[in-house]
Amino acid sequence: GRHSGILPFKFGNFNRGGRFIRNVGYYWAASEYWDALASFDYNESYGISYNAALKYNVRYKFSGSISGTYNNESYYSDYNQVKGKRWSLKFNHSQTVSPTFSIRANGHFISDKRYYTDYSNNQDDRLNRSLTSQLSFSKRFGNVSMSGQFKHTDDIDKETRTDLLPSLSISFPSGAIFGTPPKDSDGKSLRKWYHGIMSGYSVNFRNYSQRHTITEITNVDTTIIGTDTTITIDSTSNRSRKEYMTANHRTRLSAPFKIFSYLKLNPSFSYNETWAKIFQTDQSDSQNINAATGYRRYQYSAGVSASTDLYGTINPNIFLLEGLRHVLTPSVGFSWAPELKRHENEMSYVGAGSGSSKRKSMSFSLRQLFQAKVKSGESSKKLDLLTVNSSFGYNFEATGRKLSNLSTSAQTSLLRKIKISANMSHDLYIPGTENLRWWSPYLLSFSLSTTFNTSGILGQYEQPEEENGNFPAKSMGQGDSKQGWSFSLTHHYNESGRGSSFRKTHTVNYSLNVNLTPNLNIGYRQYYDFARAKTVSRSMTIRRKLHCWEGQFSWVIDGSNAGFQFRLNVVSIPEIKYEKSESGTRNSYY
Repeated sequence: GRHSGILPFKFGNFNRGGRFIRNVGYYWAASEYWDALASFDYNESYGISYNAALKYNVRYKFSGSISGTYNNESYYSDYNQVKGKRWSLKFNHSQTVSPTFSIRANGHFISDKRYYTDYSNNQDDRLNRSLTSQLSFSKRFGNVSMSGQFKHTDDIDKETRTDLLPSLSISFPSGAIFGTPPKDSDGKSLRKWYHGIMSGYSVNFRNYSQRHTITEITNVDTTIIGTDTTITIDSTSNRSRKEYMTANHRTRLSAPFKIFSYLKLNPSFSYNETWAKIFQTDQSDSQNINAATGYRRYQYSAGVSASTDLYGTINPNIFLLEGLRHVLTPSVGFSWAPELKRHENEMSYVGAGSGSSKRKSMSFSLRQLFQAKVKSGESSKKLDLLTVNSSFGYNFEATGRKLSNLSTSAQTSLLRKIKISANMSHDLYIPGTENLRWWSPYLLSFSLSTTFNTSGILGQYEQPEEENGNFPAKSMGQGDSKQGWSFSLTHHYNESGRGSSFRKTHTVNYSLNVNLTPNLNIGYRQYYDFARAKTVSRSMTIRRKLHCWEGQFSWVIDGSNAGFQFRLNVVSIPEIKYEKSESGTRNSYY
């Protein structure tokens, strides 16, 4: 349905003053695979901006776009004419070279850090102060995967430039060391415990470079002549650099197996080793790092976990209820790691951490699942009634309190349209002491969330006969010939702390939409805060279709953007419209 033509333009003025006309140009639907457009904007405050964009797409092969803006800036400041050339450029490209090889690239560049502040009303553009350009690829060799990235990031406020040239990852997936177990003559697996020993390996390379500007004030002069004061500041700017290369190796062994067919054990061992080469810069010199040598550090840890499933079942056979089942899954884990502090300063410099502390801890968890079996016609079906998860830990190396807080969560979606979830955190110690109170833990926080969604039919429309092709007659019960409505509600309650640190939030957010006729829709939304006994926001929207036109009235009753907007537009060409609005945060268009 694309075709070449003149772009729909708009003109108006900003609330703060200054008239404009935008999007005056032409769109060229060149072929099935690409198109382009060119336009210009005139802003009374800044001058003329020229815009261009190109899009291309060959299905299953590649796609992308490139767009840019060139601004021929001209305006007056303190009776002096200011001229300048400012610009922005964006591009992205995605290509599937083969089923196992793909390439992605994107870039974002602007002429100066105030470009979007002066030229864009888009909130995302104005808040984005970090511009990223990158080229990435991924390749699979059987089960082995490799990915790489060349990345450039500019922090336009801090004047910091960061480059990864490149980063590269190679991953060998976890697999059985001793291969697949053999089978006997009857096809039965001759699996032994060692067939479950799994191993995986990955390595990550990084070539990192960062540069940023450091500005130092060298002198401040204050000159007073009569009632006028002149302040002169002298400063110097220097570029500070940080450069290094790292290779991080990771491997892991695990051997899950069962004892007596019901106790699941999973011992594991992991080993990490980092190599680093640091280049001499002003930052490495300030850290007293010897750049003439390389650095190496390793870390390792071990652990084991155990879990099982316990079942309790009753069969009451009352009405439609055939059975109830309670499934408990207790699990316990132990982990250990030695203290390793080799090359703390150098490894912290390259982002590998200052080292590992000695660790010896245990974790405990219990999962409870409540289920029901009910009759459904001639068959039966299983329902998950409630799920409860509880967990806490014990740190052998901690001084003082060795037990962590007890965390509990519960979820249920038994009622088809209602979902409820709750979370709690308890302190197992008497507040302010190291004395246990496990039989009556201290509640630290509690939260409860509920969502409810429903919809229905009010009745059926009296459809008019076809008249001048505007309202085709429809048979009763067809699609949109019914009066429909929908309602959604989200409720949230949370409390934490005690005394002066006590905090509570209690809110509800709901919306209602009603289709009164095939062409009339009314929507209402409200957000209420019970804790403050205050309506935070309310809004109403009315939509009405009339032949080929559509009208919409939006009323924001409360909040910082309270106001209204009325819009009447052609359905097939929304740019042809009449619009009127009154709001503290919206521009006025005509």
